[in-house]
Amino acid sequence: MEDHEIYWNDKSKIWARAGWYADMAKKWGKNDLWEDAHWIGDMIVKYKPTSLLDVGCGSGRLFQLWNGLGIKDVEGIEYSKLIFDSVKQNEFNVKVHNMSIIDQSVPRKFDMVFNTQVLLHIPPQHIEKTFANMIKMSNKYLAMIVWYEVKRINKDKASSYKKYGNSFSHDYPALFKQFNLKVIEESNITFFNKRKNVAWLIEICQ
Repeated sequence: MEDHEIYWNDKSKIWARAGWYADMAKKWGKNDLWEDAHWIGDMIVKYKPTSLLDVGCGSGRLFQLWNGLGIKDVEGIEYSKLIFDSVKQNEFNVKVHNMSIIDQSVPRKFDMVFNTQVLLHIPPQHIEKTFANMIKMSNKYLAMIVWYEVKRINKDKASSYKKYGNSFSHDYPALFKQFNLKVIEESNITFFNKRKNVAWLIEICQ
């Protein structure tokens, strides 16, 4: 088992013991500190996707948002089996897949593939495969909110996962260029942890 797998398994157990999953969706959905919901809501209103894949959907905190914005064709991906078991049955009837975005994909395409605070936990040696998988599942757009600090970009493929606190700031502009992706929206977002986060809406160039 790789370090990132151990990390997510351990973290999900800690959250479960704390009783976090029981009301996480309701709390996060109404918490103004989480600006990601505001940003992606604006993007959906503006670009009007009719289908969406929520990558790293966690407890399903954004399922209510998708439903409220009128997107009926929504599916989710969640890596942690523990979290998956808590969200696979949900009031919005979102189909959730228990899989890794690194080397697995849903066998269909969506207008928008979305993730927030997911890619920073993908080790550098797996980030290209992850991008390729997301692109494969998108008809039009990738929407992502990520921690991005140029000075912290880790280019060493063999670096320790724990050395960087289980987080990596990848070279996203280089990845966009590599995969022929066009940035059409960009915003800076600050979460409660005050990390520098960037929100990008990316157009898939066929």
